Amino acid sequence: DRPRELTWHPSAGLLVLEADRVERWSATGEARPPLTGGGFAFAIAPSPDGRRIALDSAGTLAIYEPERRLDGPTAQIRDGWTGAYGLVWRDADHLIASDGSLWELSTGRRLAGRRERDRIRAIAGTPDGRVVVTGGHSHTVDAWDARTLIDIGPLEPAGVGAFSVAIPADGTRVAAGGEVRGGDGKIRIWELPGGRLVETFRAHCGEVHFVGFSPDGRWLASSGSDEPLRIW
Repeated sequence: DRPRELTWHPSAGLLVLEADRVERWSATGEARPPLTGGGFAFAIAPSPDGRRIALDSAGTLAIYEPERRLDGPTAQIRDGWTGAYGLVWRDADHLIASDGSLWELSTGRRLAGRRERDRIRAIAGTPDGRVVVTGGHSHTVDAWDARTLIDIGPLEPAGVGAFSVAIPADGTRVAAGGEVRGGDGKIRIWELPGGRLVETFRAHCGEVHFVGFSPDGRWLASSGSDEPLRIW
């Protein structure tokens, strides 16, 4: 089966989101025990230190701590949670969901944000927690301030949509793939800051489902409608 989402973290390793579980590998390729959700999962995000993993599963925001337990989450948020296509840690106690909402984990409360779940399909954040980049049915890849949740503006060219966006650990680039309108199989890379388009290449025949950088930023992984996984 094709993975729904994949992400790398220096401590958490490679995380691959399947339909109802998270497969895990260390940085050296050693398989780790998987994490199982309570149902169909949509989004995954490791915390900045890699010790916690946020998972949107079956209408619940679940927080896992694999070093403490593997048989279930250590915290869950259900009240007010409507699901997300992507998650970003702003800092150790706050998560931004792909609908533009901001959540405080220590209290389980939604603090602020917009409800744009159907428009935004992908989200990624810079390591310093200042900027978030989104893509989706708006046919743009947009940057916005993670502190104020105010749009900074679209990355050019306009008319480019994305199923997945990724930012490496140094925060200097944005990769996006998907092309919601038709699926041209291309991955596009922009500079940060500034938003200048620096590279475009055809990665898959059809839609690009997911993109993700390696921890050192040297490699880019992608999955699409034609192959489960490719490394660039």
